Amino acid sequence: MFGIGATKAGTSWLHRYLADHPDCAMPALKELHYFDTAEAGLLGREAKRIRAKRARLAAEASVAPEGRRAGILRGVAACDRWLGVLDRGADDAAYLAFLTEGAGGRRLVGDVTPAYALLPEAVLTRMERLAPVTRFVYLLRDPVDRLWSHLRMIAARTGVAKADVGAKALAMFDDWAAGGHPEVTARGDYAAVLAKLGRAIRPANLWTGFYETLFSDAGVARLCAFLGIAVRPGRYDQRVHASPGAGDLTGARLALARARLAPQYDHVARAFGDLPARWHENSGIGAA
Repeated sequence: MFGIGATKAGTSWLHRYLADHPDCAMPALKELHYFDTAEAGLLGREAKRIRAKRARLAAEASVAPEGRRAGILRGVAACDRWLGVLDRGADDAAYLAFLTEGAGGRRLVGDVTPAYALLPEAVLTRMERLAPVTRFVYLLRDPVDRLWSHLRMIAARTGVAKADVGAKALAMFDDWAAGGHPEVTARGDYAAVLAKLGRAIRPANLWTGFYETLFSDAGVARLCAFLGIAVRPGRYDQRVHASPGAGDLTGARLALARARLAPQYDHVARAFGDLPARWHENSGIGAA
């Protein structure tokens, strides 16, 4: 299974849910970034990032309480195994072996990397053919909420003080409104991504769900049925990697975001029919 996005649409929760599921064998590392970095010729840079992550985890394990140390050391071991793949260069067979090693009789292995949604069609088709049965999960979130969460996440990573994240995020929004941050725009271009996925992947192998309805027994039941795993309740109140609070978009900025993202609302409404309540609130599209 490939969890291919969208960014800030519940992919971390998805990874955690599947990692805790007895039918699944998910890697300890979320976002392996194999296919996107291989496509860009950046596997070496990705290996450098994983080595830095391994060093941080090893340092954390050295001072962690006994109850947490084992889990952190599993992360260190996963980094070591994954580096063994990255250091080989582009090798799809080694990538698949990394996912399946130790899976035993469990039904599903997977890689949740939202950046994969931006891959070329040919790479997505290659991914689909990697195993006899391959599934893709693409999650959609209200476009305004997704945009704002993405900008807050980036703002928090710039190193500003926590109290200044809000102001930084608003400044970044103004840059986005002026045509900046094309990567943020691309991650929320549902119309383009859905069209590409429709060309690259057979419909039976793609499940598209809504962030706003995933965190429920009904939402999880639909996901599990698609993946062929037993239905198991999730921790629906657990937020994973929530963006730091920075207030909400209001006034002219909110109106501008709604107007700029109107084509995304329209496209998803045409593709899927009725939208979750939050989408109606921000889109102005009347509920069916």
